[in-house]
Amino acid sequence: MNVLRSAGFYLTACLNVLLIFLSIFSEKIRLPDWLMPAGRFHPLILHFPLALLLVTIAIYVCRIPLRIQGQEIFRALFSISALTAVLTAIFGLFLSREGGYDEETLFRHQWMGVGISVLAFLVALQFRQGSSGLWLYLTMIATIPVLIIGSHFGGVLTHGEDFLNVQDSTTAIPGVVVTDSSAIYAALVEPVLAAKCYSCHNENKAKGDLVMTSVEALLKGGKNGPLWVPGDPLNSHIVDRMNLPLEDKKHMPPRGKAQLTDKEIALIETWIAQGADMQKRFIDYPPTDSFRIMFASFIPKQGTGKSYGFEAASASLLKEINTPYCYVTPIAVNSPALSVRFLVRSGFNASMLKDLLRVSRQVIDINLSNMTVKDEDLKLLKDFSNLEVLNLNSTDIKGPGLKSLASIPTLTTLSISGTAVDRASLEWLAKGIPSLRNIFCWNTTMDSALLKTVAPRNPDLRWHLGFIPSRTELLQLTPPQLRGDQKFIVSAKDTVTLKHPMPGVVIKYTLDGTRPDSATSATY
Repeated sequence: MNVLRSAGFYLTACLNVLLIFLSIFSEKIRLPDWLMPAGRFHPLILHFPLALLLVTIAIYVCRIPLRIQGQEIFRALFSISALTAVLTAIFGLFLSREGGYDEETLFRHQWMGVGISVLAFLVALQFRQGSSGLWLYLTMIATIPVLIIGSHFGGVLTHGEDFLNVQDSTTAIPGVVVTDSSAIYAALVEPVLAAKCYSCHNENKAKGDLVMTSVEALLKGGKNGPLWVPGDPLNSHIVDRMNLPLEDKKHMPPRGKAQLTDKEIALIETWIAQGADMQKRFIDYPPTDSFRIMFASFIPKQGTGKSYGFEAASASLLKEINTPYCYVTPIAVNSPALSVRFLVRSGFNASMLKDLLRVSRQVIDINLSNMTVKDEDLKLLKDFSNLEVLNLNSTDIKGPGLKSLASIPTLTTLSISGTAVDRASLEWLAKGIPSLRNIFCWNTTMDSALLKTVAPRNPDLRWHLGFIPSRTELLQLTPPQLRGDQKFIVSAKDTVTLKHPMPGVVIKYTLDGTRPDSATSATY
């Protein structure tokens, strides 16, 4: 037993020397990868030596009223406290090498931990030497405030300065209802930052002097400067930190915290590449813009109000079907129904529709807008038995191929705007597809006269012709333009020639700076 006690004592002494050495040279020491995981034991064991040390001190001080005699039990308890305290401090030092902590608070917590370990060893040393005088009491009393202050700094590192303040403890943002008028930052980017970054970068716990919970503080950046360079994700600090290896101490979020997914990283990179404009909305992009379609794929849809009886396609199958030219995504969270969006007209081929036949039962929405789709290609859609929405805007269809859609019993919405669909096919659509409820057909041969003819044939079908200008409506013309390759800055000797793109426009002008008037000003 005495040999075991001596071995434990000398082991504790050696570990304290090692702890002090590692703490002094911590910035210059690189731990091997196999030793780094040992730091994870720090939060698991730290409460044991602290509680044991405090309880043992309290019992020793009150041993006379409690009628406790003998020193052996206290010698054993203080020896165990000293050994576990130094192990906890060393594991904490290993954990600190992972990074992601406020350096000033970490420095204070680290040296308070060293102080607790050394003081616990001194108490054990005095018991080993049989001391029971003033110095023993002073050492035990000094241990208590160091322990309390060190624990406080540890709590700040983990939870923030005002963790116990209920009103200020939350950093989550309220749920965002996403519409076309929503800013992309507020709808998509900020929720990612709130979930993965706010816990370490808020008003109460600003690691790296970075606060991300307000736009002003976010744009200000931290001690390493601004988080991003608008339009340049490759040279943006936040993108660099997110893409560092997980083992790198500068990787953010730090190892052990919830990490950003590949999709979330792609979202932030794309948003920065687009200029990192915090006010730009979905509606500011054209509906067919590839970036708007990509951003829209991140919107966390919460349901459509409709349930489907077919099974969902497997995640591996969806991953296989998705390509840079075709996005296939569920229409809502936990919904088996799929939406298909085709991109890049030059990259489209009708064979892509054949590839989708593997999920033909799940697809309810297909957007072929601006693709090189021809009438004969529409035959490939007849097997999409649950298709509800089909967008053929600005495609190359002429009309006869639309009859292939008659076999789809669920098709309710058809868009053929900007196509050369003939009048005979428009007349057929009035009753050719009984399930249809909406046809979008502006910029086609459909006009008010034809609408009066076909509309009564199917009162349940709505024809959307878009804006039809009135022949009597007065519209403001655009300003005249310089003809040819003329200069915008001219001298007194230069001749200025104007033109207007609309035929028959008469240009009026003045030379005295007054506003031209169509009745009295000179004609150009």
